[in-house]
Amino acid sequence: MLTQLKTKFHFKQLRSMESAIGQQRVLADGDQTDAPLEILKQEKCRLENAVVHLKDSNVQLEEALRESGPDEEYTTAVSENKVVIRELEQKIKQLEEDIRLATQLLECEMEDVGSKPENSSDARSNGTWL
Repeated sequence: MLTQLKTKFHFKQLRSMESAIGQQRVLADGDQTDAPLEILKQEKCRLENAVVHLKDSNVQLEEALRESGPDEEYTTAVSENKVVIRELEQKIKQLEEDIRLATQLLECEMEDVGSKPENSSDARSNGTWL
């Protein structure tokens, strides 16, 4: 399953993710971390916040256009905001997919690490390996 996920995940992002997972898997105090995944989630939230503000701006600009009549600067700003909103929404969708795949990748990585015995005597004593 890990191989299938890797082929779906963007190569550049996968390499970055694997590197970050390898470098930050265990903190100094021994806690597990999913810092790369958190970075993706934070970026998604940042972009969602930007979309909200751009939409609010467009509402205000369109209201001003209705009240004061045509204004080239306001009309241009609304059009530009709409383009940026569409671009950001596409990036958000891509980030959602990246988060989904990164979560699966991280789970597979953790399963791979957790499923291998530390040494053969442990495997025989707990009965997990035949």
